[in-house]
Amino acid sequence: MIKPMWALGFMAALGLVAVSASGAAAGLPTLAVRPADTSVIPGEAVVITATANNVPSPEYQFWVESPNGAWTDAQNYSNKDSFVLNTTVPGVYRVMAYVLPAAELAKQAWSNAVGSGAVVDAQPPTQLLTGSTAPTVGMGNRGDMYLDTATEQLYGPLTQAG
Repeated sequence: MIKPMWALGFMAALGLVAVSASGAAAGLPTLAVRPADTSVIPGEAVVITATANNVPSPEYQFWVESPNGAWTDAQNYSNKDSFVLNTTVPGVYRVMAYVLPAAELAKQAWSNAVGSGAVVDAQPPTQLLTGSTAPTVGMGNRGDMYLDTATEQLYGPLTQAG
């Protein structure tokens, strides 16, 4: 038995969980958050999704710590397993997701919640590229901006999609 610690800020330890040799919970409630850790450009939205296993009628709650260190309840307990994180300012956003079975939520059995976290790093573009034509596929890195000097058209920031 190990005691998982998903405490960020004011959150506390969430009880004992049996772990198999592979490290996965053996038939006990688990929660995974996707994307687990990611980088974006400030202003980009990120869909945070929680997936619960072995939780009947799961109810999800999401908390976000903004770059200034303030925690907010981004989504109170509901059956919705995702929410959109808007990265309005540069910095690191910490997300905590919690899940409770609906029956446990009705009893306000908060200590039975299972949690998992993710980190979203929102950083400004890394460089400004220039040229006398439109940018080509594969040019630059994620977050870069491109200025076509012939048309004064600004492109970017470059995303994972291109």
